[in-house]
Amino acid sequence: PLVTKGLYGVDDQFNLGVDSSKTHYRFYVRSANGTVYTAGPGSIPALDGNWHHIVGVCDEANGLLSLYYDGILVSTGTIPTNSGVAEAPEPMTLGAGTSDGVNYVYQFYGFLSDVAVYNHALSATSVASQYVSLGSAPVVSPAPSGTAGVNSGSTLTIPAFAVGTPISGYYWTDENAHTNVAAGTTNGSILN
Repeated sequence: PLVTKGLYGVDDQFNLGVDSSKTHYRFYVRSANGTVYTAGPGSIPALDGNWHHIVGVCDEANGLLSLYYDGILVSTGTIPTNSGVAEAPEPMTLGAGTSDGVNYVYQFYGFLSDVAVYNHALSATSVASQYVSLGSAPVVSPAPSGTAGVNSGSTLTIPAFAVGTPISGYYWTDENAHTNVAAGTTNGSILN
């Protein structure tokens, strides 16, 4: 576990950490009836020796779990709306987990910094803004497909937002017509 609340794997309320093979990040939440709902494990490698911004979001009101890696949504899962979240009496732990409340044998082999837990679901924009505030490279989320097709006379919509420091420009190109069809800047307006 990077961050967990409760007895790890027994009655934990939530866990943000790596999967059992220690190869990918994952996030899960336990509902009030004890059922575990997971976002991940995704395909994002863990423990690569680099600093990363890892965020797990439980938006129970909208039935969605999200896992973000360096400002990008990498995995999602569902949780039934109004299912509630388990209340674990044990404390939240950082960098370790315990299944008996005494021995912290589930160690995270890495470094943690600036851990935050919120009492509300963060939006994708909030997560990206946090990542960018670290002085990181620009992010476009969700990452658009390299190509997209649309029938002649139809409208192609690519929802995205871009944030980054310093402010950077971007544009969408119609490769068939060899023209730029939309442009903007990070931290600017959302283009559709």
